[in-house]
Formats: sequence, structure tokens, C-alpha cells
Amino acid sequence: MTNKSNYFTVDDFYETLDKKDASELLLMLRGGVLYHIEETDTISVLKKLLAVRNMDVLTEASRHINYFPVEMLEDLDLTNYNNRAFLGIFLSKYISKFQYKDSETAGTLFAKACISESIPAIRFLMKKGVGESQYPRIISSSAPVRKLLSEVKTSALSKDTISTFFMEAALTEDPEERIHDLMRNGFDIKVINSDGLNVVEAFRKGLDAYAYPKNKLGTLERQNDESSLKVLERVYSEV
Repeated sequence: MTNKSNYFTVDDFYETLDKKDASELLLMLRGGVLYHIEETDTISVLKKLLAVRNMDVLTEASRHINYFPVEMLEDLDLTNYNNRAFLGIFLSKYISKFQYKDSETAGTLFAKACISESIPAIRFLMKKGVGESQYPRIISSSAPVRKLLSEVKTSALSKDTISTFFMEAALTEDPEERIHDLMRNGFDIKVINSDGLNVVEAFRKGLDAYAYPKNKLGTLERQNDESSLKVLERVYSEV
């Protein structure tokens, strides 16, 4: 590169991407480098730009593309707190620029929003009525996300989704409180799913179908799930 502010090649850009040099990337993006990227490389480039964790870089990138694909979020390690925190900020700002091609990708986006605690993104997707298969993540998420339960339009949810909300609640560390939280927010614990099962029967069917590892961890997991089932059974019988 003879003058990085005025001249660079696509190869220079890829090299800078690997180095995660935010200041140089910003110059290249302002220079229109994304217009010279092969379309088939767009997602991988956006993944790497996201990994830089620099909002100025992503803001500049947003000016040169039509939309952000959900697939760009695939490789971000969300067990890392800094990644989660940054993703939450990013989604809160750019959720409307994401394109979801089907219900599965919309669900993936909703799940990422829950994990990263992006309240504006969750609200946006619920208002659009997309990603319903992942709505039950709300009840198993952090307290700030769970506050959104009051904004969920239960009348618009499928019976299967409502049933899954209760099963997810039963699997949390404080199942009884979260099950009651659902009922306080208008979720019907007596719902019957599309298989003709109530929430207890549906939970038990899931336990029976799950292949637990044949070791101590698998045994412990099974015991914990059975304890969750007992809590769900008790609350269900008391209503």
C-alpha cells in the first residue's frame, strides 16, 4: 500500500481485516472497498468486521450495503461477555437494517437479541410479529429481558409457542416463580398444543424422547429435568 488513505487493494483490505485494525478499516470502508468485494464473500467479510467490535466501523459498513444478513452473527462467541455486550449495542442500533429471509433466520435473530439483552431489537421483532419460535427464550433470559413478557401479545401466539413458554420456564433455576410470572402476564397454563397435549404431558414427552448421555452428567441432567417436571405438575394441578 503506497498511501493507505488514498490507495489500497482488496488484498490489503483482507489483510487489515485479519489484523482487526479499526482505524485502517475505517479508511478503507470510507474509500468504498465493499463495492469491490465479491458478493459470495460479503457474509464472511461482515463476520470479520463484527469481530472487530468497533461501532464506527460497522456504521461505515452500513452505508455501503443494502442490509445486514443474519448469517453474519453466526460465528460470534456469545459466551464472551464483551461480545454479548457489543452485539446488544449493535442490534439495538441496526435491527431495522437486518434482513431475515424466512422464519428460521428471524428466529435466529430474535434469539441473538435475547442473549445479548437488546431490548430495542426484541421489541422491534415482536412488533413485526417475526421469530415467534424463539419467543419462549424471553422467560429463560435475564431479568431485563423478562420484563418484556408484559408486551407479548399472547392472543397472537400459537398454542405450541405458549406451551413452550411454560416448558422453558420449568427448566430455569427458579421454575415456580417464572411459571407464575407467565400466568400473571396472561399465559394460559391449561393450553393444549397441536399434538393434543397439555404442558405437563408435552414436557414429559420431551423427557422421554431426549437421549441423555449415559454417564454421571447425563444422570444428573435427567434428575434435574424430572425435578422441573414435578414443579410444573404441581403448579398445573393447583390452577
